[in-house]
Amino acid sequence: MLDIKKAGVLAAVAVVALCRAASASGLLVPTEQALPPLGIKSHRVAVQVKDGVATTALTEVFINTTKNRLEATYVFPIPGEAALVEFAMYVNGKRQTGEIVEAEKARTVYEDIVRRMRDPGLLEYMGARLLKLRVFPIEPESTQKIEVSYAYALPFDNGVYRYSFPLKTGEKASKVIEDSTFSVEIASTQAIASVYSPSHQVSVTRKDDRHAVAGFEEEGVMLEKDFVLYYSVADKDFGLSLLTCRVKDQDGYFALMLAPRVDIAEGEVMAKDVCFVLDTSGSMLQEDRIGSARAAVKFCLKSLGNEDRFALLPFSTAVDALEGGLMPATAGNVQKAVAYVDKLEARGGTALCAALVKALEMAPEGERPYMVVLITDGRPTIGTVEPDAIVEEVAKANKNNLRIFSFGIAERLDVPLLDAIAQKTKGYSEYVEPGREIETEVSSFFRKVSHPVLSGLKLDFGKVKVSDMYPQELPDLFRGSQLLAFGRYSGSGDVAVQLAGTVKGKKQQFAYDATFPEEASDNKFIPHLWAQRKIAYLLDEIRLHGETRELVEEVVRLSKEFGIATPYTSFLVLEDADAYIRHGIMRRQAMDTARQLA
Repeated sequence: MLDIKKAGVLAAVAVVALCRAASASGLLVPTEQALPPLGIKSHRVAVQVKDGVATTALTEVFINTTKNRLEATYVFPIPGEAALVEFAMYVNGKRQTGEIVEAEKARTVYEDIVRRMRDPGLLEYMGARLLKLRVFPIEPESTQKIEVSYAYALPFDNGVYRYSFPLKTGEKASKVIEDSTFSVEIASTQAIASVYSPSHQVSVTRKDDRHAVAGFEEEGVMLEKDFVLYYSVADKDFGLSLLTCRVKDQDGYFALMLAPRVDIAEGEVMAKDVCFVLDTSGSMLQEDRIGSARAAVKFCLKSLGNEDRFALLPFSTAVDALEGGLMPATAGNVQKAVAYVDKLEARGGTALCAALVKALEMAPEGERPYMVVLITDGRPTIGTVEPDAIVEEVAKANKNNLRIFSFGIAERLDVPLLDAIAQKTKGYSEYVEPGREIETEVSSFFRKVSHPVLSGLKLDFGKVKVSDMYPQELPDLFRGSQLLAFGRYSGSGDVAVQLAGTVKGKKQQFAYDATFPEEASDNKFIPHLWAQRKIAYLLDEIRLHGETRELVEEVVRLSKEFGIATPYTSFLVLEDADAYIRHGIMRRQAMDTARQLA
């Protein structure tokens, strides 16, 4: 049994703020600000999970109970690294899928059609976690059906996968007028040990050791809490999972998941230095984030080993280290630090960049591992505040290639900033909503970051040629975590995938059997996930080094080919095929056919 304790005219800014705060399953908000979001007639979610990669298909039907023809904005949050597979609207009773076009053209087409009282929709890139679709017209006393599907790799921790779906629609829960259904089908090459939902009462059917179905169906339900599902796989099966997708005579795509078994006895764990960087700014008063942060730091302090050393670096408008630097983790020092943390108050601004630079500068000389653990709500307001500039300053200060691990507390975090800091320093980031059981989350987080397993990773695929693999720089692996990579390949056959790395200064190598086929018609979500990561890499290059024609054109090309919304492109849905022809838009289905015939 799984032990959970261990285990287009843009909508008004007010609409975007509402939806970011709401973390809603999906809202259809009239552009007329006096009107509330439309009621949800039905809400259906079907999820298919294959070896840790989930494809979610959402169908929502909204109802316009007013006597007015409405224009509205549909907003939908998706995981940061998810790839949008498809979205569709029903226009005059017919299902029409969206097409990717340049953003400016999409706006022009939409506004032209709105003036002529026609019916398109526009899905815009709204950062890492929010997409929005403009819908017009929604007829009086009628329904509007919208379908969205996306795929992403599930978070993995110590043999446990976690799937989550945002159902909560803010402080005032929305009610589904008719039915709300949720089904999750799990297929795994590793034996499934347990399936459990801490958020909802689900029925679980086990077809065999490697297949399970979980779900629920309710009528007139309030969408008042997010859906969360855990499933665990047997320890003995940890190793390599390889998913591929390939059209014959073309290069293929793959998703690679590796969880090497590296057993390190407690006596063999190296003594370490840990600098706890604690946000005590005024914003931490909200939702008692400071209380959650105190609990997190105290748990970590009490988890240190006798040979460890620690520094405590609270920051708000200014940055000041307890006792000026590192201290041995003796019982007396830990007790003193815990008492100090209990007295910390939240006030002032957020000098996040200065605090991280100070923590990096405090690193001592020598061979002992030194890590920075940042606990924050992630909203810098003092000193350097621009995310790109913060990442650049942190990179400059990080002369010794130290790891920064971010633990974010808040619903409206600057997740891209914390993720970028962790990625740049080969660290790790995790997030928790205030009020959740902080000790459970922190214990999992600190257990991983304090036990690095494998560093300096390199992969060798033998006779199969691999290209365009992301991430390009492989991160370190920590106890209970896994390596996740997406790429393209040419060649085929059975190979031994070699993973090399360093454990406690000693080089180790692992070999895994894998098959790269000449043709694979399943796993059609893999190309989307690969393209999502390549686009994210290109956008990072643009963000860090500025726009170039070549980078922008490549983003637009990938966006159109794989149907991924970006800052430079938008989805556009029109009423029929002739409408696309009239506006000079080539549909993706036609492009797919042309590629297959080429």
